[in-house]
Amino acid sequence: MNHPISIEPADSDDAKAILAIHYAAIRQTAASSYSQEVIEAWSHNPTDEKRIQRIKQHWIENPNHHMVVAKVNDLIVGFGFIHNQGEIQGVYVHPDYGRQGIGGQLLMTLEEVAIAAHLSQLRVDSSLNAELFYKQHGFEVIEYGSHQLNSGLSVSCVKMHKNLPPLQFSQ
Repeated sequence: MNHPISIEPADSDDAKAILAIHYAAIRQTAASSYSQEVIEAWSHNPTDEKRIQRIKQHWIENPNHHMVVAKVNDLIVGFGFIHNQGEIQGVYVHPDYGRQGIGGQLLMTLEEVAIAAHLSQLRVDSSLNAELFYKQHGFEVIEYGSHQLNSGLSVSCVKMHKNLPPLQFSQ
């Protein structure tokens, strides 16, 4: 079922919805690729007020990040964010809205942000379950490695990159 989707900058009021999407995506979409220990360390209770505040401060309001949300009829169904040095920090879509092109639209928006910032390359530590998604959007595998979660636990990941075209100025 396809819905009209809008992609817009995230704001602090979106933090709860972002955490709920993160929680659902990790617990449903990534669960087949990781152990229960990793799932628990990666995605905690989405209603914890300390986490909500941390998401606001470290993800949404952080001047080194650019975060966008995908909305269907004013309902946030996905989000993505990029570090200003060209590292995709994540692209997540609620499982109920998966496989509808929403992740691709989020990623394309983040690429446009990177191109406008004159970055020549994007990097991502992809989850194992998202490797094909990134490959389908032009990313290439650098190596299979590990990524350290905020909890300190190291998890398997796929280190990938994508070269970006230079910013084109219209005349």
